[in-house]
Amino acid sequence: MKALSKSPIEVELEVARHLKSLLKLAGVTEEDEEFFIRGSRFYRIPVYCHDTKEGLFFDVETMFGSDDFLPKHLTTGLDTVFNGLFQKNTLEISFTQEDVEQWFEKLMDMYMDFGYGSTKSKLRAGRRSSQESDESDFGYSKIIKGLGISRRVDSDSDKKNNAPYAMLNFRYKDIDFVMLPLEEEFLPHTLKKVLTSDRQPTIDDLKDLIEIFQGRKFHSQVAMNLMEHSIKIPTTAGLPIRMWHVIPMLASVQGQCQAEIRGELKATIKLHPMISLTHLKRIEVWSPIVHTGVESTRTMSVNIPLNTQLIIANKTFKMTLEVPEKEYRIVHVHTLPLTYVTEQEWFQQRTPLIKRIENQNLVHRLKRLENTYCKRNLGMPIKITGEVHVPHTYSYKGIISTLLTTENHLLIDFVPEEESPRKIVITGEGRFFESSTESRTSHRELKSFHSKSVFDTEMDSYYEDENKDERQFNKFLEEYEPTKLYKHFVSVEIKTVGGRHEKQAQMEIEAHIDSEHRYVKALLKIKRSALPSMDERSPWIMKTQVQLVLPDVLSTIQQYKQQEEQMQLRLVAKINTEWGCEEKQLIRLNINGKQARNPEWRQKISEIERLNNPDARKLYQQMIRKAAFLNKYDISADYENLTPETKIAWNLLNALLKTRNFWQTKVESKKLVQSQRSGQLTATIVIDPMTHKHANVTLKTPVEIIRIESLTLPMKMKPFKLVKPGQMQKSIDSFYDIVRDYTVENRQECRVSKSKIETFDGVVFKAPLTKCYSVLAKDCGSKNPRFAVLMKKIDNQDKAIKVMIRGDVIEVQPEDGKLVVMINGKLEKNEKTLKEFGIDYNRNMVRIANRDLTVRFDGKECSVKIASTHKNIQCGLCGHYDDDSDDEFRMSNNELTSDLKSYHKSFSLVDDECNSDFAETHRQEEYKQLKGRRYEYDYDDDETFGKNKRQRKNDNNEIDPIEKTQTMEYNQKVCFSVKPVKSCPEESYPGKTKEMKVGFVCFDRSSTEARRLLREARRSDEPVKLPSTKPSFVETITVPSTCEVY
Repeated sequence: MKALSKSPIEVELEVARHLKSLLKLAGVTEEDEEFFIRGSRFYRIPVYCHDTKEGLFFDVETMFGSDDFLPKHLTTGLDTVFNGLFQKNTLEISFTQEDVEQWFEKLMDMYMDFGYGSTKSKLRAGRRSSQESDESDFGYSKIIKGLGISRRVDSDSDKKNNAPYAMLNFRYKDIDFVMLPLEEEFLPHTLKKVLTSDRQPTIDDLKDLIEIFQGRKFHSQVAMNLMEHSIKIPTTAGLPIRMWHVIPMLASVQGQCQAEIRGELKATIKLHPMISLTHLKRIEVWSPIVHTGVESTRTMSVNIPLNTQLIIANKTFKMTLEVPEKEYRIVHVHTLPLTYVTEQEWFQQRTPLIKRIENQNLVHRLKRLENTYCKRNLGMPIKITGEVHVPHTYSYKGIISTLLTTENHLLIDFVPEEESPRKIVITGEGRFFESSTESRTSHRELKSFHSKSVFDTEMDSYYEDENKDERQFNKFLEEYEPTKLYKHFVSVEIKTVGGRHEKQAQMEIEAHIDSEHRYVKALLKIKRSALPSMDERSPWIMKTQVQLVLPDVLSTIQQYKQQEEQMQLRLVAKINTEWGCEEKQLIRLNINGKQARNPEWRQKISEIERLNNPDARKLYQQMIRKAAFLNKYDISADYENLTPETKIAWNLLNALLKTRNFWQTKVESKKLVQSQRSGQLTATIVIDPMTHKHANVTLKTPVEIIRIESLTLPMKMKPFKLVKPGQMQKSIDSFYDIVRDYTVENRQECRVSKSKIETFDGVVFKAPLTKCYSVLAKDCGSKNPRFAVLMKKIDNQDKAIKVMIRGDVIEVQPEDGKLVVMINGKLEKNEKTLKEFGIDYNRNMVRIANRDLTVRFDGKECSVKIASTHKNIQCGLCGHYDDDSDDEFRMSNNELTSDLKSYHKSFSLVDDECNSDFAETHRQEEYKQLKGRRYEYDYDDDETFGKNKRQRKNDNNEIDPIEKTQTMEYNQKVCFSVKPVKSCPEESYPGKTKEMKVGFVCFDRSSTEARRLLREARRSDEPVKLPSTKPSFVETITVPSTCEVY
């Protein structure tokens, strides 16, 4: 609905207006979208010109079932609007599946078994295989028997009995052209063996599949009309007018593929695609004797023969492209507007007489082309010839008008010569995550590498004790020493083989990066052969050295506030680059990025923080989160030996910047800026921390100062975020770690704090933890469960968790101000061992991850992210995960309940040690579902919320009521209290009460005014301003004198 409500297409405008009104009345926010629409989505990407009302619309649609993690239906389509004609589903590719998750799970089990690295998986595979034979070894039996957990086998067992099925479909103009069923009985034997067996495939298993490509030739042709519209219009003269709009296409592809595996993959591909398109528009006056009309055609033909050989070995690849030995035409473009007359005879139609149309306004814009490119430099002549009319303006309208009203020819030919190369060879090599021999102290070279004195003094208001920040950063450089430093190396070479002069170009990148990605040292080398067209006599070489220190990333706003003084929150980069042939050009670039700390902004933040209401707390969190990034950058550049061409390019860029922002720019000319050398440029850039779309820029050159205020950025920019919820500084030791972090980021999340639980499906309820372990999440669908997550309280503040993954039990709890980790009953501090068990550790946060789930724990609150493969088969206090919030509270016996005490008790492991605390908690505390969904909080929100509440509480745990407008709803009317009435705020309930008479004014329920007032009364704690205060009736109601906090 949201995508269609923004449609600019004329035939959809009326529907779009209705949808806008409905969405406005519904008041659906982005948070509501995320909650209501779990997986099904519709996206429309427009490429549309409002002036001409023509364009393309790319549609993407996904549909999910409640027990699917792969979409049941996935569609990508193309809608077109040309000449006012809207064509829905011009092109559509769809994929439909049922139970394909079975294949996916088997592949995941084979390639992404528990653990991070293949070596580790092999070391632990034997131990797990022996343990999995006896479930009691895991500790799961105690949970299952003690809680009476029933297996969630309903939908899962149905899936196991169903054969996976999928269909790939290609549709054009609502006609199916290709339908490809994917079912086990239709799959190739080798592929079927891979998907149905329980072991990883070997090279021998894949040989049969590769034999399909053993030198088989193929040739395919297609002819179709991409668009076809015609209409006949009667006239009073008795001669009808016919109009055509058609785009015929003729395409063919022929070739041969051959592949083999002998320790390395070797593939040879010969491919020759050809395509010809014609865009035809015609208007014709028809009569039985003669046809006459006007026609405009645009034709394009493309012909690209390819002959490629690809070899992929362990860490290298080699691709060889054969250069054609004879001349051929690559592209041919022709446009022709004309008038014609065709005489009709009874048995035949004569050849029409045509006359070319000339646009007199563009005759003088004709340009003849006859140029050859790439001959001197590469020895591969590409000849461009033809006659084209140059439009007056290079706008969409100008280009289309020129193509419609003028005749144009454009030919692009490849004309090989004796000195042309015979082959182009591309080779590459990559080595990653190798142990580095680089010095562990080289980052200390960045201490005090530039002073702020050369930058804009008018921006001093953004500095708050700059010297203190400098000392803090230098202290970090002195104390920091990376525990693990990895070397990454990439090399790519392109060269020509044969011909009179062989050419080549090389690029090498060598980077040394610490495992936590806080420090980078890199070297880039580029070398190419001399280009005769640029009068070069020796190879051109470029060498760039980079040193980079990145800021720390914090997981919560609370950590950001508490540790801002101790953390390293700056970006520092030092870049030296030189390039050229004989005489090298040189630039030394220094970049210092930090937060712009405007005292006025900080004062405003402090005032909001002191306000004691939920709206202020929410606004405070939003403002801190918005501004928590590096938005101020001081940049200095020293340059030497710049060529005139480089200086001209810089002057053009400088002039463009000033002219594009003329009204916001101030220029001050000087002979030489004080404290700035000749041959030095400095810049200060400050990004607006709220909008992220504007920036103030000050640029100093040796001769002038340029200040641009409120420069509009091309997009919203928020570089180097300092707060990322749930993130922590962790070690990245392989590509698997990168893929794992990316895949778990968008999983459904359950959050558990002292007294609140937010389920995977977004339901929030109050359920205080006890000293007994409670099951938060557990695999309840497998005979041998894959995981279980338990949590209990140690005291009023600290908590402990226990995570059971296959044969391992991991326990984490606070001790002496830091988190300690025990694995299988043994205290573990060794970083390598922790990594083997999927644990990222620091003293404030522990993350445990595998392909099934990710658990984050900071000693007080816990976050559990779970894979979609466990829909409908997960159980615990984190709810019944199925994207439906109406069936959250399934007890351990799989029965639905509305009694939260019983629900909590069914997942609590009560023993003699914790029985009294459990009973006392259940007797005193209240369990209830809370209003709202997906409540916004960082890992500290619950604690912060509690602090704010305690500021207003008295010794009896009471707070004062708030005054707001009360509502009374009836079938035909809605009534509002004339004066504000005392009510209890959220997270509290009435204590002492009294009765009072209150006047109410009523409005027709169908009126816009009534709906607006009702929304305001529901969403705001402030009294609603009523258009009329004359009471319709007086009612006696019960109001609170005091409110008690939950």
